Amino acid sequence: MRGDAVRSIVAFAVILSLMVFSIALSTASGAWLISMDAPLVKVSSSAAASSPPPDPAPAPPPVEQTAAKAPDPPAAEPPATEPPVKDPPQNPTVSDDYPSDKPIKNTNPSAKKIAFLTFDDGPSEEVTPIILDVLREHKVKGTFFVVGFNAERHPEVLQRIAAEGHRIGNHSYSHRIKSIYRDSNVLLDEIQSCDNAIASATGLHPRIFRAPGGSRPFLKPALAAKVTEAGYQYFDWNVCPGDAVVNGLTADQMTRITLQQASTKSYIIVLLHDSYTMQQTAKALPRIIKGLQEQGFTFQVIEPDTAPIHF
Repeated sequence: MRGDAVRSIVAFAVILSLMVFSIALSTASGAWLISMDAPLVKVSSSAAASSPPPDPAPAPPPVEQTAAKAPDPPAAEPPATEPPVKDPPQNPTVSDDYPSDKPIKNTNPSAKKIAFLTFDDGPSEEVTPIILDVLREHKVKGTFFVVGFNAERHPEVLQRIAAEGHRIGNHSYSHRIKSIYRDSNVLLDEIQSCDNAIASATGLHPRIFRAPGGSRPFLKPALAAKVTEAGYQYFDWNVCPGDAVVNGLTADQMTRITLQQASTKSYIIVLLHDSYTMQQTAKALPRIIKGLQEQGFTFQVIEPDTAPIHF
């Protein structure tokens, strides 16, 4: 029995020794790393345990994908549905020397006074009928230089102008100043297209023309000669309240400007407008008519043989 105990103790000691030796051997051999493409490398077991894994190789910087910028579109002419380019003013200054309730007297009362009221850029549904009502009420005739595009849009207004005894003039089809004066062919096409629109609505072929923007600086002598050869007489103006070029003018200011400029003249062509934004012009018209009559003016319409005013 005692011998068995001794043998058990010896066996246990042997097993324990083998276990210790195995652990030691495993620790030593674990410090060797084998690489598939490198020789055996000795690595400290403590360093291997404490060092973080190496950072991955940095990714290459991303290539910025910038879409090619499309070229800016060319500047376009304003569409014909926009208000036309405005005519230049003829000294549209406002003076406080002439309050609205004080008539501006004619400086040459002995001369025969003739006034032509002209209205550009229409017809419009918003303003032209109001102007026609005022003219009818005061028994005065006017001259309407119409834009062909607007004549096509509002033929019934154009028909009323003709039916009530006013005169119709040609003011180009589009009023696009930047393009219509490029050469004589373009200008004559504009005039012809406007004439077609007028004739379609009224059956009339007027032979009077007003250059958009005025003859100076746009209607060069060579272009003016072509207009004349085509059978048209063109007309500028010498009285201009600036209703289409000075923002925010009131009806009272327009009246005073008109009467100031007319007071030193005996033959006047008055530039007014009847496009759809010209409500103040329509409002000023009764006072303009009354003021010019007080200065001794009588009103006429422009005909092809009317003495023109050219800049």
